[in-house]
Amino acid sequence: MHPNERPKCSEIKWSPVIVNRGPLDQRRVETPLEAISLMRAIWPQPSNLQAHATKLCIEAVERKQTPAQARAAFLAALMDDNLSVH
Repeated sequence: MHPNERPKCSEIKWSPVIVNRGPLDQRRVETPLEAISLMRAIWPQPSNLQAHATKLCIEAVERKQTPAQARAAFLAALMDDNLSVH
């Protein structure tokens, strides 16, 4: 990739997060875009922490935050909702 070329949204990755919502619902989340999709699906009316995590993931896609910061906020929101993560 050229130094001035920006990666596509799907190319912005982080260490995978495995989210367990139940015995039959396990999801692997590898990008901020996947995290946004999952958070919007499971939290139609998000708490402040969940809304903040969504905002940071959007900003990571827009290159205004690092993927690591977005991932940390995503993990905090999941744990705040008592979801099991690996």
